[in-house]
Amino acid sequence: MEDVLKTQSDIANQSLAREKEKLDLENKWEFLRLKREAEHETSMRQMIVEEQDKLVDELERLKNIDKERDDVEHRLKEELEAVKEQLKEKDEKEKKYLQSEELRRIEWEKEEERRKVEKAKEDEIRRKDKEKLAMMEAVDRKRKERKEMDKERREEERRNSPMRLQQPGQRDSPSRQVQDPANRGQGGRGAGAVKQKLRDEDDGRGSSGGGLKRSFSSPNIAQMLEQEDKGLPSVGYSGVPVPKFDRQQKPSLISSRNFAGVWGTQKPGLTGLKNLGNTCYMNSILQCVSNTPPLAHYFISRSYEEDLNSKYSETRGHVAVEFSEVLKNIWSSQFKSISPSDLKQMVGKFKPEFAGRDQQDSHEFASKLLEWLHSDTNRVVRPTKEPEQNNKDSKDKSAAKRHWRNYLERNQSIIVQLFCGQTRSTVKCFSCVGESVTYREFTNLTLPLPETHSRVNLRDCFEEFLREERIDEFKCDRCKKTGKASKKTDIVKLPPLLVIHLSRFYQDGMYTRKKQNFVNFDLKNLNLGQFAIDGFENKFFQFNLYAVSNHFGSLEGGHYTAYCSSNVLKRWHKFDDQDVSTMDSADVVTPAAYILFYSAIEGQTSLPPLG
Repeated sequence: MEDVLKTQSDIANQSLAREKEKLDLENKWEFLRLKREAEHETSMRQMIVEEQDKLVDELERLKNIDKERDDVEHRLKEELEAVKEQLKEKDEKEKKYLQSEELRRIEWEKEEERRKVEKAKEDEIRRKDKEKLAMMEAVDRKRKERKEMDKERREEERRNSPMRLQQPGQRDSPSRQVQDPANRGQGGRGAGAVKQKLRDEDDGRGSSGGGLKRSFSSPNIAQMLEQEDKGLPSVGYSGVPVPKFDRQQKPSLISSRNFAGVWGTQKPGLTGLKNLGNTCYMNSILQCVSNTPPLAHYFISRSYEEDLNSKYSETRGHVAVEFSEVLKNIWSSQFKSISPSDLKQMVGKFKPEFAGRDQQDSHEFASKLLEWLHSDTNRVVRPTKEPEQNNKDSKDKSAAKRHWRNYLERNQSIIVQLFCGQTRSTVKCFSCVGESVTYREFTNLTLPLPETHSRVNLRDCFEEFLREERIDEFKCDRCKKTGKASKKTDIVKLPPLLVIHLSRFYQDGMYTRKKQNFVNFDLKNLNLGQFAIDGFENKFFQFNLYAVSNHFGSLEGGHYTAYCSSNVLKRWHKFDDQDVSTMDSADVVTPAAYILFYSAIEGQTSLPPLG
């Protein structure tokens, strides 16, 4: 029993020991579990802290990004507001422009209506003049018929009279006292006697003790009448011939062209030009070239007819003929204003832009007019093509002379003689340092306006014109590479008459803008010798201003006028379409000056030699 109990006790002890061991293992596992959980929790906390730090950094970064975006959005809002303001201003300007266009259209319609009424009145006056002339001719014809009938009746009565012989001392009857028209002509010398008297009186004054010589700019009336008798062209003020008219004709029969002239005594060259619908650009240039004495003399004296190229020139000589007719009427001293409609129709035929009623550029018209007049009067009837220049040519005098000689062999007109000069263009490649030299002729110089100042001098414009410029992309003919280069323009030869175009208009996107710079320029003794290349035999360097083409306003809604110095009347005049008025020379320089006409041969009585 004892053994059984001992065995049971041993079994119980062993069972207890096993349970205790299990418990110890459970406790150890729990400890390890708790230990692992604690360790894991610390790691997790570390990871969480790290993640939190990362999130804080990310939030800070996003905050900065949002701030930058806010700044960008703020700037965009400000720019949008500015754009809105600009668009609003633009809309306002467009509204004002449309309103002004509407006003101009209304004014133009009124002007057109006024012109129609005026034309109708002028047509009515011409009709009445013709009717009056026809009546006068009918009256003269009837008077002649009546006189012939009276003469025949008296002759018949005398033949049938019984007293055909008169007694000595008897007075002749009234019918016998009627003189033969041929005898009456011997009694009164008429216009020929007046002319002879003027010539005799002029000869008498010429031999008097005054000792004064007649100047080239003063008209010799007796000499003009004598030349008229001999069929010679009469020469008037400063070499500008006075057109010859038949003084026995009625005014309406003087010209077959429809100049619609407003009659009135005017001084020579002071005839206005009617606006035919935005043709102030043309009127301005015509007045400037009309006050160019050697050119006006050439066309009014009909000297151009000897050089007229009516077969091969672009206009077949038509522009030169119509231009001549306009100048004749401007200098006829008979009209307050005329209508250059025939000339406008002719130039519009060869350049459609000039045919309509839209505003055009006076510089473009001046350039084209000189081109047409040159072609119409070029004594080289069918000029051949000029030889190509050697782009590697040197910059010495021989190269310039060679180009000039080639040009003059093909171009010999009064336009070349008066307006043509020469420039040299040099392009230098930065890769091979090679130079390409080209010589060109010009009839007008386009000068840029410096943008740094609102007031500049004409000399500043010349310096800007001669300034070297950079070219970003240039393909060199020598090294065949495309790269950077420089370009320099030089003046080789200045012409006797220098036309300067101030480049006021420029493209700004879809719009054409105008530079309003005030350009100061000399009226007398403008010395340009410093701007021509030394050693190239430039003959003309001292210039006097004689005309200005002005532009007021914008290109779309502007207006052109002309200021011209009369070589006849020794005064400046303002030509505003049909209105002509005197002006002071101090008022010639204005911000509206657009094209300047200078002369280096003022006062000379003969043309400079060609070339």
